[in-house]
Amino acid sequence: MSMPYVEAARAVGCSRPRLILTHLVRGLLPQLLLITTIYASGAVLAEASLGYLGLGIAPPEPSWGNMLSDARSYMTLAIFPGLGITMMVLGFSFVGDGLRDLLDPHTR
Repeated sequence: MSMPYVEAARAVGCSRPRLILTHLVRGLLPQLLLITTIYASGAVLAEASLGYLGLGIAPPEPSWGNMLSDARSYMTLAIFPGLGITMMVLGFSFVGDGLRDLLDPHTR
């Protein structure tokens, strides 16, 4: 099953590499960027949770989870690493959403 714009590009005489680059990759790029930013924010949350449990990066190295774990006894200080994690995850989400809106031809 072929899409009409791919058939039209073939009828005009586009080569196979040009067809793949100009039509297929351009259509997949917004979704790939969105999935990448979602996975990046998931990786930050996974690292922070493993670091908080003591299963992450070794303690001399800085880590969001290690910072949360160290600040556990001082509840007022635990706000700052938590806010850092929140801002980083929200930043990834907003960047991904903005790039999708910018690059998606269906939203124009």
